[in-house]
Amino acid sequence: MFTNVIVRCVHWLRARAQLMRWREEVMLTGYEMHWVVRYFLNKSQTWDHLISGTGTSTGTPTSSVGIIAYARQKQQTWHNLAHSADRVFATMSSAYKSPM
Repeated sequence: MFTNVIVRCVHWLRARAQLMRWREEVMLTGYEMHWVVRYFLNKSQTWDHLISGTGTSTGTPTSSVGIIAYARQKQQTWHNLAHSADRVFATMSSAYKSPM
């Protein structure tokens, strides 16, 4: 009988530990969803600053049409990634709150 009680206690402790690990994983997944969207937005803003000229080392605006077109394409790509990830995360989780 005594061993039966020990087995139940050990089983309960292992189940409780597993529940706590899953709760932590759910919490971290929520954070990671926000981090991904914010990272994509940050990269988009970085390219946007290069377009406006505030991101250059000399502080002078970039005058090359090709460079500006490339920077706009990159800015739009990162912006689209942020919106796509935001939409997917919103449909996957009802607890997700958009950082956008």
